[in-house]
This record gives sequence, C-alpha cells and structure tokens, in this order.
Amino acid sequence: MRKIQKKQLAVAAFLACAVFVVGGCSVIDHPNNKKQDGYWHLVKVDTLETGGVKDFSNDLIFWSIQARLMTVNDRSETSTTGQGFVMHMTIKNKTSIHIYDIRYHDKADGDPEVTNVDELRPFGINQLDETFTIESVSGSKMILKDDMLRLYFKRM
Repeated sequence: MRKIQKKQLAVAAFLACAVFVVGGCSVIDHPNNKKQDGYWHLVKVDTLETGGVKDFSNDLIFWSIQARLMTVNDRSETSTTGQGFVMHMTIKNKTSIHIYDIRYHDKADGDPEVTNVDELRPFGINQLDETFTIESVSGSKMILKDDMLRLYFKRM
C-alpha cells in the first residue's frame, strides 16, 4: 500500500509541476523583434540639419537589442564609457524604437541612472527618452532616424 501512495504522490507532484510550467509559458510576454534583435555595429551617422556624414566603420560602437532591453557600448581601447549603458526599449508597430530608463551598465553599483545625455551622444543618442524611426531593417542592415541624426548599422 505504501508503494502505491508514494507512486501516486510522485505522479501528482509531476503533474502539478507540468501544469505550472505549461501554464507559466502562456503568460510570458516576449516581444517579437525578429529583425531588430541582435548585435549591431554603428557604421555611419548623418547629421540631418547640416548634411554632414561621419564614418564610424572603423570604430567599435555597438548596440545590442534583445526583447525589451538594449545595451550600447564602445569596445575600443580608448573608451571612456566602461561597460557602457543599458536601457529599456519598446518597438512600436515595427516602425519605431523607443528607448528610456537609461542606466550605466554597472551591476556592482546597482546600475545607476544616467542623468547627463552628453555621455550618450557618441552612440547616436541625444535624449534620455528618445524615439527612433525605423527607416529600414533587414537581416544585415538597419537604418534608424530621430530628429537630428540618421544612424546606419551593420549586423554582426
């Protein structure tokens, strides 16, 4: 009798776990950023007001987009940004990327909030709460635009 009870208890526990796991999967909200998700190298920036163009292809400035988070960092040896920055983002109707809640990527210090936008300008970010229009995106290239700049990226 004891063997049957232990077996029934084990089966009941397994079923309870299975229901929890399967039920939990249906409430996970993972955005579908198929084309935008990835590791992007900033290769060129156009200044819209002046028509100026800056080639960044030899610089090591990267944006990484995944789900609702984005990181930006400078991987060059002369970088002054340390580990870079992490921020929340949403992609709206596959036409724009809204970034907000920008923080220093410094877990040891609790990822403090960025308050000086000047530190973000080398990455093409000119506001602490900014929306970029997605002009085009493919498997290998992405072009974003805000009121001041057009940013060209190559997928790594």
